[in-house]
Amino acid sequence: MKRVDQVKNGIRLIKEKGFFHIIISSSLVKVISFISAMFLPRVLSKTDYGVLVYVDNIRNYFLMFNALGITNATLRYCVQEESEEEKRGVFLYSLRKGLIIDLILFIGSLIFFLCADFQFQSSRLYLVLMSALPILVFIYEDLQLYLRALFANREYSILSFSYSALMVIAQIVLAITSGILGIIGGRYIAVIISIVVAIVLLKSVEGKNKKFIYPSKDKQKQIFKFGVVMMLTNMSSYVMQLNETFILSWVLNDEEDLAVYKVAAYILTISLFVMQAIITFIFPYFIKHIDDKKWIWKNFKKLSAINFGGMLIIHIILIWCTPFIIWLLYGEKYYDAIPIMRILLVASFGQAVFRMLPGNILAGIGEEKFNLRVNIISMIVHFIIDYVCVSNYGLLGSAVALIIVYYFSGIIMILHLRNVCKKSQI
Repeated sequence: MKRVDQVKNGIRLIKEKGFFHIIISSSLVKVISFISAMFLPRVLSKTDYGVLVYVDNIRNYFLMFNALGITNATLRYCVQEESEEEKRGVFLYSLRKGLIIDLILFIGSLIFFLCADFQFQSSRLYLVLMSALPILVFIYEDLQLYLRALFANREYSILSFSYSALMVIAQIVLAITSGILGIIGGRYIAVIISIVVAIVLLKSVEGKNKKFIYPSKDKQKQIFKFGVVMMLTNMSSYVMQLNETFILSWVLNDEEDLAVYKVAAYILTISLFVMQAIITFIFPYFIKHIDDKKWIWKNFKKLSAINFGGMLIIHIILIWCTPFIIWLLYGEKYYDAIPIMRILLVASFGQAVFRMLPGNILAGIGEEKFNLRVNIISMIVHFIIDYVCVSNYGLLGSAVALIIVYYFSGIIMILHLRNVCKKSQI
């Protein structure tokens, strides 16, 4: 009975803290994303979908520099501040600084899109039209993470779901009538409406208190520096996925191959959503215990054991159901993506079990520079392995390269987290 009572109390506690709001919201977001993944490849031709993948890949290289990562600092430093006025001051500083940076990046990216040569010439127009989107995305993300930093889990979940629903509905409806141009218009509409929703939700959380204490000059430098380091860390990790598409388009030079790989790679976002929701919930609590390494290591081990079992079951089911998933979402014309998707699921298991949890905890407790070093080395090694594998084995080679890098880099992160926690207890 004692064990049962402990479980009941644990469930009640995380319910009160808003864990189930985040899980339910994340689940609904993935259901909606399923709908998008099913319709866009069906609405567009294989060639047009390949061009969209190419355009998004180029745009995502620029999006990695968005506001120089200062949204990461919004979450970290707002959680650490004690008073509402100080939290609001950090948020306003990050919003102002990020907008200035993004205006400069907007001008630079626009010049590049107008002057550069692209593999598929139709992509220039689409890139120019999407060049202002990162500014709006930054505003939305900064508002979203500020809500999370205030532990407003209900409002955070409503906003996340609203954004995803609007994005999918707007893209699909306008893609049917206007193709890729409609998708671009749909993205602008979805982000703008989501910003309005975020402002309304934030007002309901903060009430009438509009006072703020702006961070000191030294604190501003810390916030900006943390944002840049986190940006570089996330960039070096994310760029591995972008490099896959770049290398595939460079070596294979085929729009349909890009479309097939994109279809297969989408399973990564589906398979990892539970882990992402858990990290969203637990991250602020690990930040609050930044000086209690014993607590951090103890709870990391608990979460890791639960995560391993849950991810193992999820990934085995997804590997078994891969043919059905392809048939349901994309149709028979994408059956050649089945073996690639299965190999990517093996990579996904390594990402979920070995990389995501320790990587985020290390960033939360001040080890973001170590993450940066690991990810930079991983990025370089991945580029080399990916090029060799794609040159010899085509699309399958790209998936194998991810497996190698995810597992080795994840194990290194876990060992470093253990060393950091053990040293502080001596």
